[in-house]
Amino acid sequence: MNVVIKTPFKLPIGISNFEKLIVEGATFVDKSLLIKELFEDLSQVVLLPRPRRFGKTMNMSMLHHFLRNDRSSSEINLFAGLEISKHKNFCEKHQNKYPTIFVSFKSIKENTYAQSKKAIQKLIASIYRAHQYVLDSEVLSDEERDWFRKILQEDATDIHLKNSLRRALP
Repeated sequence: MNVVIKTPFKLPIGISNFEKLIVEGATFVDKSLLIKELFEDLSQVVLLPRPRRFGKTMNMSMLHHFLRNDRSSSEINLFAGLEISKHKNFCEKHQNKYPTIFVSFKSIKENTYAQSKKAIQKLIASIYRAHQYVLDSEVLSDEERDWFRKILQEDATDIHLKNSLRRALP
């Protein structure tokens, strides 16, 4: 006998992208006030030690979508109706106001150091590709442009990789 349980909930199993979660109307716990808490925390580093599958990547994605200032981020207000939207002054001051990068290493599961390094190099190159527009701006020096191109072409040395995230945005 097969038992089918129908539920009104759309469970976001396997979804770790906040925008996708909202657009698809998935059921979730509103943790949007975490954004405000992080801004009010005076610590230089914030650690979120949680077990696997506890929402760490989703929370990072939520923070990224709240802060990022690229064109697509203001096309849809993903935070309408969430707790953070009740804090209008905070939202006006911070929402969609910052150049932001989002990095998750959860998909890197290589067997050797060389394979892991190559996977990280590809991941960082994809992040740089998303911000390739800065190559055409006046914010980079010639040296920084060369650095940027090395990362894009996946021709980076260990030194480039080590410092790449720190130098990703001007």
